[in-house]
Amino acid sequence: MKFKEELLQFIWQYKLFVNRALRSVRGETLEIIDTGKLNLNAGADFIHAKVKIGDTLLAGNVEIHVRERDWIAHKHNEDKAYDNIILHVVYIADNSVKRNFETLELKPLIDQKLLHTYQMLFDNRVKIPCFYIFRKPDPMELSMWLHTLAIGRLENKIYAINELFLQQNSDWNRTTAILVAGFLGGQLNKEPLMQLMQSFDYRILAKYCKNIFKMEALLFGQAGMLEETAVLDEYHGRLAAEYRHIKSLYQLTPLQLTAWKFSRLRPAAFPTIRIAQLAQLLFVHQHLFDDLVKNFDLETVYHILSNETSDYWKTHYHFGSKKLIEKKKSIGRNSMDIVIINAIVPLLFYYGKEIDNQDYCDRSLQILEMIEAEENSITRLWASLDLQSSTAFESQALIQLKTNYCDRFHCLKCRIGLCLMKQSTS
Repeated sequence: MKFKEELLQFIWQYKLFVNRALRSVRGETLEIIDTGKLNLNAGADFIHAKVKIGDTLLAGNVEIHVRERDWIAHKHNEDKAYDNIILHVVYIADNSVKRNFETLELKPLIDQKLLHTYQMLFDNRVKIPCFYIFRKPDPMELSMWLHTLAIGRLENKIYAINELFLQQNSDWNRTTAILVAGFLGGQLNKEPLMQLMQSFDYRILAKYCKNIFKMEALLFGQAGMLEETAVLDEYHGRLAAEYRHIKSLYQLTPLQLTAWKFSRLRPAAFPTIRIAQLAQLLFVHQHLFDDLVKNFDLETVYHILSNETSDYWKTHYHFGSKKLIEKKKSIGRNSMDIVIINAIVPLLFYYGKEIDNQDYCDRSLQILEMIEAEENSITRLWASLDLQSSTAFESQALIQLKTNYCDRFHCLKCRIGLCLMKQSTS
């Protein structure tokens, strides 16, 4: 198999080699007291290591290579950053380096079963590299790892939120409206809904916050849905006339109608319905962020998101196409959960970080633990390995595991991968 330094670093870091009666390449007795700390910056691979060579205790840096001659190939002999090397650890020693430090050869010290496990992980082309050798870790170890993953997923999301927040001149309410709109739109209409909410000065909403008709004229008009020359019905015509006035007054530019996707969607998820729901939400909660912050708990968030649409949309899915049976079209619980998990919880977690208030961060995590787990292709894949999730906190962790570790073959950075590698040497 082709060796990589990453694997040797992993083996050294966790002492996954025969660690007794060691001798250096030159025959000196060798005792590994502390493998050191993996160095993520320039310089030696491990820093603050401690080894005993003969009767001499040494503290300093350790460099890892596949072959001893890589020391010369990487020009470490010309780099002052490598002057404090106390041990050179290699897979294969070839006596090619004149040195004032000792070298340890790992090849005869590594269990072949560990190498087989590594090959199984990195040669597989299945959706989860460890699929055929997977073993569920110890419950405590698994719980700690899932907690780390869930926090990591939130941290990833707040990078994007921070960028959006700065783009919106640090306006919390506008940032919230954009994020909620996006995740209300689902995968197909997320981007156009976010673009819709950024297509006009948010202060315009303040002028229409007490008039749902004008709110719908603004949003449907900016969505490009009132630009048709033909009037589809009486309500469509009234909205179009109102929007022409608003458009002229504020010099607005609407989105292209082609931005919206209707195919492969249930009628309840059509962009027309989502815009109507968004209009009602912002009509009732123009200061959406402020209302969420006042009493940030799950039931309050559900209540805020549960507004019904205006009467017109109770009998329509499209303009001009009336259904005979009137139906309430408030946001469904599953859609609310998606918005809460992906928009509101990360936003309030970010807010807690920004104002240095851990309470918001803690309550964000608590809300994830109160929402039922998401059901999607990733959670079903983990369930097939008997790794089920019962809460959104756990399902978010498993999504993070799949997208940030499995998909990138970061098995050696994964605690499940570490457990599998350790088990192969026991």
